[in-house]
Amino acid sequence: MYVHQVSPKKNNQSRVKVKMVSREKIALIHVAKKELKWSDEVYRHVLKDHGGVESSKDLDERGFDRVMKHAKAMGFWVKRNWKQERPRDAGDLPTPGQLDVIQHLWADLAEFHAGALSRKFQSGL
Repeated sequence: MYVHQVSPKKNNQSRVKVKMVSREKIALIHVAKKELKWSDEVYRHVLKDHGGVESSKDLDERGFDRVMKHAKAMGFWVKRNWKQERPRDAGDLPTPGQLDVIQHLWADLAEFHAGALSRKFQSGL
């Protein structure tokens, strides 16, 4: 039986291009560094241990996710600057129209409850 063996390619040909993270994500890592008050030594240590790189510019998506997961575990909170117009999952939260109906129903219930209590009080129950 003949088995075809593939010879390994030269180093420069076998490299797989990995997409590096965006400038915004690098900036987010630097915000985490500032808010968590990491020294440069601690910052480099986190990049090396969690991201597997020496510099944030060399991070790929997987390394970025690991560094951010560590930063969040240390107390970093990502703040959003936009207001979400719609819920992400329609089943999770009521729409603005549904909220209006719910508020109206609560107001009706409160009015009914107040009337029922006053009738009980008047009848001596």
